[in-house]
Amino acid sequence: MKNRIANYLTILFVALSLLSCTQDDDTPPIEQTSIVGTWFLDFYIENSILTEEIECSRQLEFTFLANNTYTLTSFAGDNLNNCQTSIIINGTWEFIDNTTLSLLVNGDEDAEEIELTFQDNFSKFTIVRSANLTEVYSRQ
Repeated sequence: MKNRIANYLTILFVALSLLSCTQDDDTPPIEQTSIVGTWFLDFYIENSILTEEIECSRQLEFTFLANNTYTLTSFAGDNLNNCQTSIIINGTWEFIDNTTLSLLVNGDEDAEEIELTFQDNFSKFTIVRSANLTEVYSRQ
């Protein structure tokens, strides 16, 4: 019962955080170094369901370096004990503005732009992928 309450409170917190952010906020500027480091998918909310125990095939890890390069690693395996690196994508990154990160995969011509919302003193960031999917990454 306590776990269910904690899950609902987490969903509520993320939803309220996302709703309270607007483009007109007096958000302090994000320093380039805020993103530098390794980040793993901590949890996600899909179709209003919070998932904290992420199966191997859904695990993702971003590594952002100070030279504006990044690596995105995905994983595959039967379970968490047999989880192996599956795909590694390399590219470059840059902040376009205070909340928009541009990711360009090496060899591609078109960059992907994602909206980031930093939380907990830059120890987590949120990406809203769609109306039904929000991902939260934590600094490793």
